[in-house]
Amino acid sequence: MNHMTTAAIAIEKKYPALKIVKPAKTSAWQKLAIPTGTGMTFIPFEEILYCKALSNYTNVYTKSGKAFTCCKTLKEIEGKLSAQMFIRIHRAYLISLDSITSLNKQTAELELQHSILVPVARNKKAGIYKTLHL
Repeated sequence: MNHMTTAAIAIEKKYPALKIVKPAKTSAWQKLAIPTGTGMTFIPFEEILYCKALSNYTNVYTKSGKAFTCCKTLKEIEGKLSAQMFIRIHRAYLISLDSITSLNKQTAELELQHSILVPVARNKKAGIYKTLHL
């Protein structure tokens, strides 16, 4: 078991309100496969800014400004992404830790790259603050 996995488990046990995304498998394949009308689009994990739930669909937003709609739930997407790179901050949002640029504690919002604001759920605040070393 590597150090990051041990650290992630320790954080999750200490702060149950913070759900850390667990990888589906350990693999060199670091891309999310999204079905399209003509086949599949593969998005590298490091290109994903955040994912937003839309009922039984999920929108995946990339650093290049593209949005992809996927016919999978956010929970299914969550299971495919790396625990070291992504964190669930709200029932409707899963974000890349690398995309965070600032945090507004008064409004409980994180600002991501491209000035995107996403809400932090009340029950996840303490765990997220701890993860961000605040």
